Amino acid sequence: MSASQQVQIGFSDKVDNALVACLIKNYKDVSSRTLGRTILQKLCYFAKASGVPLPFRFEIYHYGPFSQEIFDRTEELLLDGVIEDSSSDPG
Repeated sequence: MSASQQVQIGFSDKVDNALVACLIKNYKDVSSRTLGRTILQKLCYFAKASGVPLPFRFEIYHYGPFSQEIFDRTEELLLDGVIEDSSSDPG
């Protein structure tokens, strides 16, 4: 394959990104409540506690468990267009 024909894959080369995207999709399928970043952090924490092989480390934070790695993965997924931020709050 020539350099001009190569396609760069954004998220699918990282299993943890795919797992986070899957959790987001499954949450949206079963809940009408808006999935925010705090809920996503908790969802990933409980998924890991339930045995899902997420490689993230969590720390106790103001609103519960927090992982900087999940925050970073969320940003990557947003940039790659895998997930969408539909919040009216630009922050």
